[in-house]
Amino acid sequence: MESMNSGAGAQKPVVIQQKSSGIPVAIVALAVIALLGIVLMLGGIFLLALVSSPKGFPDRDLKTHFVTGDTKASDRAALIPVVGIIQDVEGGGLLWGGLNQVEAVRKRLKKAAKDKVKAVILEVDSPGGAVTASDTLYREVVKFKKDNPGIPVVVHMKDLAASGGYYISAPADWIVASPTTLTGSIGVILLHKNLNGLTEGKLGIKIRAYTSAAQKDILSPFRDMTEAEQRHLQSIVDELYDQFVGIVVKCRKDKISEDKVRALEGTILTGKQALARGLVDQLGTLDDVVAKAVDLAKVKSLRVVRYNRAPSVLEQILSARIDARVQVGPSFDLDTYLSRGGSPFLYLWRP
Repeated sequence: MESMNSGAGAQKPVVIQQKSSGIPVAIVALAVIALLGIVLMLGGIFLLALVSSPKGFPDRDLKTHFVTGDTKASDRAALIPVVGIIQDVEGGGLLWGGLNQVEAVRKRLKKAAKDKVKAVILEVDSPGGAVTASDTLYREVVKFKKDNPGIPVVVHMKDLAASGGYYISAPADWIVASPTTLTGSIGVILLHKNLNGLTEGKLGIKIRAYTSAAQKDILSPFRDMTEAEQRHLQSIVDELYDQFVGIVVKCRKDKISEDKVRALEGTILTGKQALARGLVDQLGTLDDVVAKAVDLAKVKSLRVVRYNRAPSVLEQILSARIDARVQVGPSFDLDTYLSRGGSPFLYLWRP
């Protein structure tokens, strides 16, 4: 048999080369390296955030800074600001999380006691806030005074020290307000949104909650409250109001009677009006506050210092601005606050 490939006329085999459709190895390697770099960077930021957060180091030192007074004085007074809405919930996120309002003031009071200051100046610029948070701060001030007898607490009211802002000021040994300070507003507020007419009447949406008891959804915005529910909520408001009034009468003693506190009916007052009614002791500036602290502490002079939070590692890297004030933020959104676990009952002045 004759071979098909034999002979002079036999053709050479044709080799067909296929082009590779894959990504060059170099590009794949670069992509993998870049991905690993991103993962390492994000992991580093995450670890820095954890390490530099107050939860990572709850006893992080507070840095002491001079504010006013006699720079040469050996005796010190601690100025502790309370600025913004009073709430006992965490502020900020993972990277910028900070101590909440209550914890921040508590830490500064503890440091003031540890530093053996001769006086504490509580600088209040707040419209108030949550009932329990306000009461907790009030108790912190009372506890500080009990644990540190002889160290006077003087309140310096700035633009606003209303409702819960006044609540935490009441136990002070002396209260100084500006003539233009807004204070008072001794009362409780509970806000209830009723969207039932909008959802059913306008949008045709019916929302029903299945509850284990009739009043489980008592503050639902999607239905009207019964008269019994309204009476129950009002009884809670009245109880919390009575507690507020009792605090004011207890702390202000002979300066204002219970009848006069209730006669105010929760109204907002200027510093001058509050002085006339016995809610504050003096009108003045920070210099007057310091002078009064010197007098109550029975010392010749005071060097007033502020405890600022030490910047975290991440904040230093990103050159973030560290605010010396103890605050939650410039604004207050009720829905956001409630979604974070806040109480709907507030010692709060809302213009």
